[in-house]
Amino acid sequence: MGIDRSLIVYKFIIIFLIVLLPFSSKALEPLGVNVLGTAFVPALQVKQLYDDNIFTTKDHRVASWISKIHPILDWQVRHQSHVYTLIYEAELGYYYASTADNYQDYKLQLDTDFQFGSRLNWHILGQYLQGHDARGSTDRVDADEADVYHIAGFRSDLKYGAEGAIGQIQWQSEYLRKRYDNNRASTQAFDLNQWNMGLSFLYRVFPKSYLLFSVDTSDIDFIFSESTQDNQIWRLSVGGTWKATMKTTGNFKVGYIDKDFESASRDDFSGFYWKGEMEWKALSYSTFTFKTAKKLSDSTGIGDFTVIRHMDVDWRHQWLRRLESVTHISLAEAEYGGNSDRDDDRWEAGLELRYEMRRWLELGLRYSYTKVDSNLDINDYRRKQWLFVIEATL
Repeated sequence: MGIDRSLIVYKFIIIFLIVLLPFSSKALEPLGVNVLGTAFVPALQVKQLYDDNIFTTKDHRVASWISKIHPILDWQVRHQSHVYTLIYEAELGYYYASTADNYQDYKLQLDTDFQFGSRLNWHILGQYLQGHDARGSTDRVDADEADVYHIAGFRSDLKYGAEGAIGQIQWQSEYLRKRYDNNRASTQAFDLNQWNMGLSFLYRVFPKSYLLFSVDTSDIDFIFSESTQDNQIWRLSVGGTWKATMKTTGNFKVGYIDKDFESASRDDFSGFYWKGEMEWKALSYSTFTFKTAKKLSDSTGIGDFTVIRHMDVDWRHQWLRRLESVTHISLAEAEYGGNSDRDDDRWEAGLELRYEMRRWLELGLRYSYTKVDSNLDINDYRRKQWLFVIEATL
């Protein structure tokens, strides 16, 4: 799964071409290219990263420089009130100290948005992608290379109710088919088919504030014949969205979740969950974003499931017209359910500087530090990352 050395040459050629593009003094904004009445928007992101613990281990840490190239092609067609968008994006990763961890991810996505009058909107999305689980990112036994998978799926969102109406109804359905391609001794048990369906009702209580009532379900089928992870999830929630002033917007919901395994050898789960986000614009050039959630995820190798609670705070500040910073702090706790008593506490902090050099060109510099403390000492680790980013678009 390695990338040959020509990738390094290719990377420097791209950076060279970026520097030679014409100068513009405006802020970074994609303009795109008009092709026979359609909009074509190419973009490119090049990252140079130093990671002092690429496998997130406590001992025998491996450090590496990593180069990432991320091209995006976006083609949009409008016909009357309908919009069709075709997106292709890829990410090529090259590890200088561990070529076995090189990867080639890509995604092809067709996004359609049908607007029927002022009340009915139907959004359909289909996609096919290749991704990977980096070594150390799951609880499976690490192989000699990253776990590579393919996902094919579609999503349908149907909404009835005009913008600003006193009530809106939304129906969502989604299907995912995930298959791993390599390291089958440890990954074959994680191939799955998943159906998600949900119904939501929004009721306007103020001009820009809505109450939300929703019910949704997921049916997860692990296709390995010896798997005991097949399960069904039901969620019932109530919440709201609001824009109280020009400075404050947010959304929050709380509900009850029930996860039932088909196998009696697995432990079921039921309890409360929540998800919320609030944005506060303290000044016209300074914004704080607060996020919190309690969620449930399937096992990636240890226990029957994982209960995750987290809280994130971001501070975005515009120091100059072209220079801004983003400060990030995150706290999280992961409890492993079932046959494991593992409990991890995660703390992460980061600082990023962004400079809009030209209309089409942005430079970024970021530092992050991650600390994980577990009641099982072998799962403790520390990680530092330094990242330089070049992002360009037409």
